[in-house]
Amino acid sequence: MNTRHSVVLFLFVIQYTHIYTKEQAQAVSDIACDQAIQNNTQAKKKSKRKLNKKYRRSRKPGKVSSFITTPNLNIKSMSYEQLSQRVPELIKEGNVRAAGKYLKRMATLSTDPDLIADHEIQIADLLFQRGKYQKATIRYNKFAQLNSGNKKHAEYASYRACESSSKCLYSFDRCQEQTHSTIKLCDNYLTRPLFTTYREKVQAIRAECYTLLVQSEMGIWSECINNNNTKGAEIHLAYVEKDLACAYPPATLLAQSYKKAHGFDDIIEKPDTLVIAQQTKKPHMADRF
Repeated sequence: MNTRHSVVLFLFVIQYTHIYTKEQAQAVSDIACDQAIQNNTQAKKKSKRKLNKKYRRSRKPGKVSSFITTPNLNIKSMSYEQLSQRVPELIKEGNVRAAGKYLKRMATLSTDPDLIADHEIQIADLLFQRGKYQKATIRYNKFAQLNSGNKKHAEYASYRACESSSKCLYSFDRCQEQTHSTIKLCDNYLTRPLFTTYREKVQAIRAECYTLLVQSEMGIWSECINNNNTKGAEIHLAYVEKDLACAYPPATLLAQSYKKAHGFDDIIEKPDTLVIAQQTKKPHMADRF
């Protein structure tokens, strides 16, 4: 019995030793494989660093690696001279947006008031060129208010504010808040007696705005007439003939021409109603027979 137990115990020890030796060999193999991969990766990185270092030494300064001609520039690290050299190149390339950023940086670096004023006007001009009329209006108007004594740019900025704002006008059947804002800008220009260079152009913009206001008010007036809204029609017509005509005398003639163009020949006032005398309409062809 003891001999049998000894044989079983011997076989168990041999099998366990074999399994342990096999697992140990597999673990050693895995460690060796990982070490080989790590060594290979480090060798590749070292080789890549050597190539990059060799390439940096071989580059010639002043060509592709030149600080000014590199496309990806750090604007904050550039000097005023470098920025001023880059701006014309960007404008020539058609990259107007980037040129505006460079000009903003130049305006912060400069200490000369005249140069700062030049850059502010250039930024507004680039916004106008890009079709950003609302932003351009704000910049022109802000410059005109803060630099009203600047003989070189004050009148130009005030005029360009009117022109930019006029590009944002809506049609007569929409909100006319922008139209009133443009008229205010035009009045600010026209009240300055020394501003004469662009006076005729500003007057034309102002006339366009008032014409648009008359069309808007008369459009509402006609809707009130068609809906028998007597009180509403009287209010809008009075606003045209009194308020608008006081600031812009041709408003009365514009209102009359609007009535004729839309078939309202005359309005006969009665105690409680408005009777519209419209043009007589021709009978339909089918009604003639």
